[in-house]
Parts: sequence; structure tokens; C-alpha cells
Amino acid sequence: MEEMSILRAITELNISRTNKGVRCIVRFPEGVSSLFDAFSTHLDKQISIPGLFRLSELAEGISIRALQDDPNTFLDHKPMFADKFVYAGSCKLEIHQSLYVSAYFHLPFDVFSTLDYVGKSSYCKVQEICQRDNSQWFARLSLQNIMVDPVTRKPIELPASWRKKYGSMCTGSPFVMEKLNRPDACMAVDHYKIQASDIDIQNHTNWVVYVQICMNACRKGFNKELFSKPLIQNSKNGLKEFQIRYVNEALVDEEVVVHAWETSSRDDQLCFELTRGSDLTETKSGGAYAIPSASASGPGPYFTKLAWMVCLMILMHQTGLSAESELKVSDAGGGVQTGADPGYEKYVRGGANGRQKVWRPP
Repeated sequence: MEEMSILRAITELNISRTNKGVRCIVRFPEGVSSLFDAFSTHLDKQISIPGLFRLSELAEGISIRALQDDPNTFLDHKPMFADKFVYAGSCKLEIHQSLYVSAYFHLPFDVFSTLDYVGKSSYCKVQEICQRDNSQWFARLSLQNIMVDPVTRKPIELPASWRKKYGSMCTGSPFVMEKLNRPDACMAVDHYKIQASDIDIQNHTNWVVYVQICMNACRKGFNKELFSKPLIQNSKNGLKEFQIRYVNEALVDEEVVVHAWETSSRDDQLCFELTRGSDLTETKSGGAYAIPSASASGPGPYFTKLAWMVCLMILMHQTGLSAESELKVSDAGGGVQTGADPGYEKYVRGGANGRQKVWRPP
């Protein structure tokens, strides 16, 4: 995120932070009442998954910025990484099922970021998003980052002094998603051309954009009923987990082909692989169905296994939300509710002080 966007968010949402050792806490005392209004799938009650990743990105940006009243950045980020690139290698997002029916983001919450592992050229952070005064997370992100030379765009070693300072404080392990085995024929194929707005300050496609691309392909597949009925039914219980592995970069104006398939032995798992390719038209081959673009015309190729850039796997909750699986939610007035609590309606309509804080990312 840009510097001005970070500063604006801090001001408008009254955000504060605390850095201590390998942990940083970013506090959202007013919630983020409008960040998750846009639904990302065919389900009316589905939260915006890309919005959840954007929130994580916002919290990360706040933790590593040198602020006027707090110039010390989390993990000495500014002096250590100012002239380097940091790429996402792998990540895993876990979502508690109660998130789909509760008002967590409209009420005060905190983001706890912890450095969990330090390697030779990579490190792993874990972000836990928790409701205020409740240590149970409702969303957790494990992110393996790689330090990269801006010129060669290849991994380089982390500074030895930094590894020595922080590595001894870490007790976790790296997170690396295994490569998926894509079948020759996929259930759905989509394509997307990288836009200038998708590019970040490292001059490649932002890591969250890939999530949006896959979610769009997922929505199209559900709408066209390209996936099995059990998987579609499980999707109504909410998405449980994302795993993503980044390998190659996608640059502006490049064509990205999205391949989607189900795992044969499971009805709660959907896999994606993004490869480089050219324009795609409606094609059927070996049971695969390609979703045409608005600009497609005439017959096109059936895409085989091209050089892949990103693979993504999502899991759905296999059962509906039960009373036992709901987390306690404290409303703005101090009461405790569960599920879609009355405190949600009271807070978003009038706000904690008779007004509502609204922040929309640029």
C-alpha cells in the first residue's frame, strides 16, 4: 500500500500500534465497517476474501512504516529492507466459521503479527486477527516472505545481524505449500489480462490480485455449475482455508490462464493453477470447459501445462455453523452475544459514539 493510504487509514480509523521484539499489535478501535461490504462470490452471506487479504496487507503496512510519533518499525524493517524487495513465497489463510455470521469487523479488533521463523533468505510471519478482549483468532494468516534483489529479482541472503537478532526469538517453522498436480483436463478454465492497476511498488502483480483472479474464476464456475454438487453445497458453509504458492511473476499486459479442478477424493477442496497464456475462447476438451472472455472470437487453443506462476488451494467448511462453533462477540455496549448479534446492528447504525466510522481503501 502507498504511504499516503497508510497514513490516511491510521487517521480515519484511529489505528494505533505497539512493537515489541518479534510481535506487533495493530489496534482497530472503530472496526472497519465498510471494508467487507463487497461480496466476492455467488453467496449472499460470503465475506470479501480479497478484502480480508487487503486488511492483512494494511496491518502489515502499518507495522513496518516509520510514523511521526513512532519511528521504530517492526523488525527494523525500514533500515533492513528499504533498498530490497520482499516477495511472498507461500501463504495460508485460515478462517473461523463464525466470521461469516458475526460482526467482528464492525467492532474493535486487533491484529497480532509475530515473526515465527527466520531462514537464510526467507522468514515467516503469522498474523492473528482477534476481537478485542478475546484471544481466540477468527482469521489467521501465515506468510512466508523472501528477500529479493531489485535488479536481478532473485533471492538474496538476509543480513546476518538481522538473522542473529531475531532468529533466536523464533520458535516456529517455515510455511511452504507443496506444488499441486494439475490434471490434463480441468473442470473450468478462465483467463485474465494483468492491468496497470494490478501492479504494486515492486513492479509486478500484487500478491492479493491472484486471489481475486481465482475467486472470480470460482464464481463463474459456481454460476455455470461446472463443479460437483457436493462441493457447491459445501461452499455454502463458507471458505475455511486458502493455501497459495507463488513461483513466477506476472507483469502488466501479460495474459494469465486460470485452471480450476476438484480433488477426486474430496468434496471440500478446490484447486487452481495460474499459467502464462494468450487469449482463450470457449473450448471443450476431455471434460474441460473454458469460460470465454468478452473479447473472445473464433476458435482458440486448449491450454496444456504451460509454465506456471501461482497455485492456490481452498477448503470449504463441511458443515453448517453450529452453536458450539460460534465465538463470543462483545458488542459496542459491552454485552456479550453470539453469532449475528444485536450489537452489530446497534454499532453499524449509530457507531459506538453515535456515529459510524467508514473507511474505503483507494
